[in-house]
Amino acid sequence: MQNIDVIVIGGGTSGCSAATLLARNKRKILVIDAAPRDGFLGSLRNVSYFPGLTDSASGEELVNRFRKQGEQSGVQFKQGRVEKIAEGEHPQVAVQGGERINARALLIASGAALRTNYLHGEREFHGRGVSHDAYVDGPIFSHRTV
Repeated sequence: MQNIDVIVIGGGTSGCSAATLLARNKRKILVIDAAPRDGFLGSLRNVSYFPGLTDSASGEELVNRFRKQGEQSGVQFKQGRVEKIAEGEHPQVAVQGGERINARALLIASGAALRTNYLHGEREFHGRGVSHDAYVDGPIFSHRTV
């Protein structure tokens, strides 16, 4: 992979949005993401409060839509973990396995992750009764006694 204009690290909402807009402006874009559907959005079972979304969808479905839109615009996607970034006239990214990729610019959109100690049963019931965002998830449970 040569002549990359921008490497985007992270394939979530921000990374895919930026990559798609850059590609539509005739830039050669590579998105590197360690686990495309394992980010915060991809882990959500039901998303109903996302801009432009008229019906609820799973986070994984949204991530798939973002990637498809990017691919249709010419974005290249590579699954891998970035191990090192070397500064210089042109940034160089070292991906797990030893591959080194140069680009004219680098955009880091590595996202955010929920931090929890995971109590017994928490993982199994996340999104099915266990919630971490009362403001957003509260309406889902408004008809239930909690």
